[in-house]
Amino acid sequence: MESIDSLNHLEEQFYLEGYELGLKEGEAAGRLEGFQIGQAQGFKMFEEIGFYMGQARIWNQTVLKNRKTAQSKNDRTQVKVDQLVSLLEKFPMSIEAIKDPNMDFNSRLNNIRAIYRLCCANLGVKPRLQENTQLSL
Repeated sequence: MESIDSLNHLEEQFYLEGYELGLKEGEAAGRLEGFQIGQAQGFKMFEEIGFYMGQARIWNQTVLKNRKTAQSKNDRTQVKVDQLVSLLEKFPMSIEAIKDPNMDFNSRLNNIRAIYRLCCANLGVKPRLQENTQLSL
């Protein structure tokens, strides 16, 4: 009887040791995977932000300055481009912003995308086909 109890105890001991080892390895692998996914998603997000900033600067320097109207600053398109630049400049670029629980990256990014599409429509420019809609923070 004693040998059966020791076998049951041995099985339980191996199970617990395996569980603890798996838990430690899973935590390490999860951290690494989380870091890699976060790095890739962050790169995609800031590549998109950089694209929008580049577009807005090009629009300001070329298209909008070459307009024939005297009131180009009051023009609806100029206002939207200025609004886009303002939103882009206010977009958080530091790690401290991530720690702020009130920071909503998705809503800010969606606002930027909406203003970008309005600018494209007003200028008659075909918007960028690919947005990083898979971003979720």
